[in-house]
Amino acid sequence: MAGSSQPLLGMSRGPRARPYSACTQSPYAAIVIAIGVGIVIVVAGQFLLSEALGPPTAATYTPNFMDPRPNTGNCSLHWFDQRLDHFTTLNATYKQRYFVYDKFWKRQADGHKEDGPIFFYCGNEADVTLYVNSTGLMWENAQALGALLVFAEHRYFGTLLDLLTKLDVSYHALNPGVLGHSIPFGDQYKDHLQYLTHDQALADYALVLRSLQQQHRVDVPVIA
Repeated sequence: MAGSSQPLLGMSRGPRARPYSACTQSPYAAIVIAIGVGIVIVVAGQFLLSEALGPPTAATYTPNFMDPRPNTGNCSLHWFDQRLDHFTTLNATYKQRYFVYDKFWKRQADGHKEDGPIFFYCGNEADVTLYVNSTGLMWENAQALGALLVFAEHRYFGTLLDLLTKLDVSYHALNPGVLGHSIPFGDQYKDHLQYLTHDQALADYALVLRSLQQQHRVDVPVIA
């Protein structure tokens, strides 16, 4: 009809609101609520567990030789009189710390066909006990291949006395007078950083390995 303002059939003046359906909305609301409750339970559980166990740091972790997980409590602790400078005639040394685990090591003397290899961990820029207590791959492969495990600490990256005092006071009751681990010059190390180089650190590891092979009278492959 001419002049009519009514819209044609099937056309709309604008978007039409969908009717609210409690049946279609309630499942989504229930899912959201369930997820929220689950997150709260998980977070609360982790918090309570962390409060009970304490922070998982090397300084506060107390190794236990009965722990089924290998750690420093299962290893033997050694100190090596390491050269401070491998490339001059300087006759100065420092105490380098390393840990050894030999329970997996296959030896000819024990009836095995040949001596097992040495798995050598080149310490990173931190306290070596962090890696002894946390690494898994070396422990698993050492057991499978009958290897000797050695974890050597990087020079200048042991734990200083003042840091230990802040984190674990009980350590000093057992180790009085200890200034540091694998740290030349103790708390004055910052004045002697010229000896902190990759070449010096690699030479450290080479000497530790040579000493171990001579001590055990073996010449076996080393995987580092």
